[in-house]
Amino acid sequence: MVGADWLDVAEPISGTRPLYVVLLLVAISTVAICIAEQTAIKLLLPTMAVALAGYVAFYYGMEIGLGNRFAPAIAAVVVGILARVIALRLGAPQLVVAVPSIIFLLVGLSIFRAMFVMTLTPDDSVTGAVGIFNALVIILAVAAGVVVGDNIARPFTRSNGQKDRRRNRRR
Repeated sequence: MVGADWLDVAEPISGTRPLYVVLLLVAISTVAICIAEQTAIKLLLPTMAVALAGYVAFYYGMEIGLGNRFAPAIAAVVVGILARVIALRLGAPQLVVAVPSIIFLLVGLSIFRAMFVMTLTPDDSVTGAVGIFNALVIILAVAAGVVVGDNIARPFTRSNGQKDRRRNRRR
């Protein structure tokens, strides 16, 4: 209706937006997710900063050629490290910061495309199955990356965690 070209969902997105536009969209969507998850107000900007740092890691990982599977894992490690450090300093669990910060790494559109290809083009169902496999690998890489990042940051946040455990025992 506004004159844009029709989108063929079976084809990968070829156009890219400038980095500053994507960073703005990542920031807005991260804050919106935080609001939907009822995150404390004091965590909105730090969570947005963690998501932006993760996206920058993802972007440069793709630029240097790490690929569609490894770049999200590296970005998730960055998110895991920063989420642990920032969340514990602000008195929140690490996942409260990490989960909204990794939303941009999720592969929902890839799963949709793979299912679309599998169901509507039976001759090309192998391509759809490979697409689903690739999406699952990326999902597992992101989950593992956040955990690895959390474990990497653990020695640097040990004192904060001990304070939290002590405070919880007193309750």
